Amino acid sequence: MLKIDVHSHYFPLRIMKELKEVINFDIELSAGNKIYIKIGNVTWSGEAYVGLLDEDKIRDDSKKGEVDIRVLSLAPISYLYDFDDNVALTFYIKFNDNLAHIVEKSEGMFIGLAGVPLQSPSLAIDELKRAVKDLGLKGVEIGSHVLGKNLDDESLRDFFRIVSALNIPVFVHPQITDVIGKDRLRKYFFTNILGVPIEDTIAGASLIASGIIQEYDIKVILPHGGGFLPYQIGRFDNGYKIRSDVREKIRKEPSSFLSNFYFDTILFNKNIIEFLVKFVGSDHLVLGSDYPFKMGYFKPYESVEFLSEIDKEKICETNARKLFKI
Repeated sequence: MLKIDVHSHYFPLRIMKELKEVINFDIELSAGNKIYIKIGNVTWSGEAYVGLLDEDKIRDDSKKGEVDIRVLSLAPISYLYDFDDNVALTFYIKFNDNLAHIVEKSEGMFIGLAGVPLQSPSLAIDELKRAVKDLGLKGVEIGSHVLGKNLDDESLRDFFRIVSALNIPVFVHPQITDVIGKDRLRKYFFTNILGVPIEDTIAGASLIASGIIQEYDIKVILPHGGGFLPYQIGRFDNGYKIRSDVREKIRKEPSSFLSNFYFDTILFNKNIIEFLVKFVGSDHLVLGSDYPFKMGYFKPYESVEFLSEIDKEKICETNARKLFKI
């Protein structure tokens, strides 16, 4: 059984430095492995493993973390959605090219997910087609919202149509520096502890209620165990029964669309993972680490090692193989 980590990130430090003047990039390292990053008006500070700043170390950390194949996506502190369209496009072209190179030289250890300038859906579509068809990237990562617009925004509908046409999964990951209610979540690290899963929930629910999943049948990887979506889906279904606005664009109860989602195992509690296995089935769970950020698992297999062999094989390998066609 291979261990395929579907949720891990790559921060393109070299590209950031190349574009330093254009995107107002700065980085500072301090004692205790503290990292401070500034990109335009966005800042992030925290701790991470060395692979965040040195792509050559990702392979070593993957081996130490007992990960056989790692799916790499853009670190969510660097979406550049608030930048000029052409600046963002330049960044994403460089990012996708370099990620494809990392994947190629990894000899099968890495899989890459494209990044796109989603603030301009037409540019995002063109770059996505190039990244998938020409570069061989296996899916796309997007933020949980675009400049405050949820994923049900009409301007994004053609993008999801193309995702469906390309027959690739979409990995939705919150912009960890721009979560809903962030002014009320500043204490106790709540921007991450609560804000991130709330963002997952809003994104997943928006894709359901808008009819996007119903219309395009896309496969969605929703991290952090799906936020609160699987655990409050009954409330969503009840809203569908009593509210005409919830029924406006979908013909079935919201829970009917959970089969389009794949939830990762970044939950830190085996009872919750057991619930998710029982509720959505092990066919819809995938292994996740959140590498290189230290809020995740360095050894993601530890999150599921208590499960049955059949469930572990699906979660660690089979489901990812189906999603990414490997």
